[in-house]
Amino acid sequence: HFPWEFESSPELAEKGIRAFLNLEEMEEVEEAPQTELPARPPVLCPGCPHRTSFHMVNKVFGKKTVYCNDIGCYTLGYGEPLNACDMLLCMGSSISQASGISRVTKKRTVAYIGDSTFFHSGLPALANAVQANDNITVVILDNYITAMTGFQPSLTSSNNPDIEVKAELAHFSIEDAVKGVGVKKVHLVDPFNETEILTALKDVKNSEGVNVVICNSPCVIHKNRITKEKREAYQIDQELCTECSLCVRQLGCPAILVVDGVYTIDEELCDGCDLCARGCHTDAISIISKSGEACAKQ
Repeated sequence: HFPWEFESSPELAEKGIRAFLNLEEMEEVEEAPQTELPARPPVLCPGCPHRTSFHMVNKVFGKKTVYCNDIGCYTLGYGEPLNACDMLLCMGSSISQASGISRVTKKRTVAYIGDSTFFHSGLPALANAVQANDNITVVILDNYITAMTGFQPSLTSSNNPDIEVKAELAHFSIEDAVKGVGVKKVHLVDPFNETEILTALKDVKNSEGVNVVICNSPCVIHKNRITKEKREAYQIDQELCTECSLCVRQLGCPAILVVDGVYTIDEELCDGCDLCARGCHTDAISIISKSGEACAKQ
């Protein structure tokens, strides 16, 4: 009573059930009029640590590096302006793809993979890359939760996920696992600590063989749900803003809005990660104090 291929629909389901129960065929239903909607590609959440990681990696490795992405929230870095994905095959494929490309091109490639995917299917590929001494950098994006499919606990979720979100409270250590398969150069960084992550990335770019950078920062949605706390939002000083569009062109944060050429930040969407403020050349972006006035740039 149901087709073997392609996707189901409410209409197919009803037709199949009616046939199974020997009910009368359903009446033809007029289709609702189609509304022309503007293009709305999926994007990373405001304040997402993955956006920061992608931005920093791009700063160091540049546009000519091949980036292999994987399955998870960070897949959303595929488009402009983050450009964090040149290819994507299936879960756990990023490290294998990076290895293969590196062997052919003789150039260092970058593989992105999340904490859940890494333990699910990234470890065998990493072990193989170490054995072959491939010239790759693996950037593991650890946000302590399986965010994309419903916030299921990952192996790096804390022992008491209802209280805190910290790497040291996790059941499993990505660092120990990576070192266990033979990776010698491993960096643990906070992607929001610009000095720390840039130093680590420059080090691994100029080294040989397999190296790993683990970006530890909690999923902003999961953290806000647990702690019930939200960082202060930012705003744009219209007198200082030159409408250069750098904040939009570099980050693609959905909290930054452009209406009739005027750049503003939606206070309800902004999570206060300060990435846009750090990149503003005119210091036009600053945090909003509790009184509603702009504070000095952090």
